[in-house]
Amino acid sequence: MLTPFEQKSRLGSVLDRLATRLLVLALCFLWFYRLWGMAAPALLAGGALCLLLWRTLALWQKRALAHKEATLRAHIGGTLALEGLLTLQPVEAARQAADWLASRYDLDVLGDTTDGVLLRYGQEVLHLICLQGHPQQRTDAGAVLCAGRARLAVSQADRADRCVLCATGAFTQEAMDTADSLEPPVRLIDGDTLRKLAGQLSPATDEQLVAMGRQQRKPFAWASLRQTIFSPKKTRRYAAYGTGLLAFFILTGQVHYLVPSGLCWGLAMLSQRGRYKRQRL
Repeated sequence: MLTPFEQKSRLGSVLDRLATRLLVLALCFLWFYRLWGMAAPALLAGGALCLLLWRTLALWQKRALAHKEATLRAHIGGTLALEGLLTLQPVEAARQAADWLASRYDLDVLGDTTDGVLLRYGQEVLHLICLQGHPQQRTDAGAVLCAGRARLAVSQADRADRCVLCATGAFTQEAMDTADSLEPPVRLIDGDTLRKLAGQLSPATDEQLVAMGRQQRKPFAWASLRQTIFSPKKTRRYAAYGTGLLAFFILTGQVHYLVPSGLCWGLAMLSQRGRYKRQRL
């Protein structure tokens, strides 16, 4: 996740900054030389103007980097919070989503239901439900209809006026059309909105960034390499390579084709042995 800050090497960054400063200095010098026609005064005035421009550029880069870092921390923090939402119970997930929405809207929690929470929003009582699906999964119209029926069941006892359906992913167009067609309409909150709200409330800390960096830099595992090399799915490929190299030896008479051919046949036999090993849970 930190790769946007580390795409360029230090040498590349230094060369880019040096080239930018030299270009600004050359433009300032040419500007004053065109006005005055004298090299020495133009160089002094251009150098002074260049220093001001360099300082302005440095401050702008510092502010842009701070804004970029804050945006990235908010995105990572929101993503982590949204991932933590997937493992909660439905009522706990709905309460968490209500806390995030309360940072933007004037909401008061009234109580829990079997699948969500009741919220006071002005003069209305809202029934909030949070769907905990995969972030890449799109919620269809069937889930919106289920949320509408859940509101009707709750309204008999607690008088819920409208339903708010939150999801960790996006909604299909049919789901949005169905939500608008219901009476009263169902308010849809997608995963991107929840991620932004959660990221604003709890941006990623330095400890979380360090932990994510350690997870991405996994050590080299010989076990996974053995599973890849000696996979039973590669038996036919090894055998085909070995047969082809053996055919080259027969046609050309070159002995050096025998070594890779024997190696390929050896890999084919070892990978074939893995097909008969008893798999463990």
